[in-house]
Amino acid sequence: LFLEATGIASGAWVLAAIHKSIAGFQKDEEYIGTAEERAALGHGDAKTGDDTGHLTGGAYPANHDLPMTEIYDPNSYSEKRAISLNKIAKYRAEIKETEEGEHKENLVTHLNLEIQHLKTINKAQQAHEAKDAERFSAGKEYDTEQDEA
Repeated sequence: LFLEATGIASGAWVLAAIHKSIAGFQKDEEYIGTAEERAALGHGDAKTGDDTGHLTGGAYPANHDLPMTEIYDPNSYSEKRAISLNKIAKYRAEIKETEEGEHKENLVTHLNLEIQHLKTINKAQQAHEAKDAERFSAGKEYDTEQDEA
C-alpha cells in the first residue's frame, strides 16, 4: 500500500515515461536554455508590473474592486444607445464615400449588425422598464440582491 500511495504504480506515470522515451522529450533548458543563457542573448525574462490581480481567478481583481453591472442603471441604456448611434452614423458616411465592392459590402454588414444591436438595447430597456413598473405596481421596493440572483 505504501508504494501505491507514492504514485509509483500510477498508470499515468508509466504511460508518460513510455511517451517520453518514444518522443525524445528533454528538459526545457535543452530547448530554450537556462535563464542566464537567455539573458546573455537578450531574451531574458520580462519584468512584469505589480499586477497581482492576473492570477486571482479570472474576472475578480485582487483589490476586490469589481465592476458594477449596468443592468439596472437607466443611464447605461442612453450611453449605449449614443455609442451605437454614432457607429451607425459613421458606417452610413463611410458607405456613401466607398465605391462598390467587398469593402462596401462589409460596411453594410457592419451597419446592419449595429442596427440590430441598437434594437437589442431598446428591447432590454423596455424589459427593464416593464419590470420596474410591475415591481412598482406590486408595491415592492427596489431590491438589487433579489434582481442579481
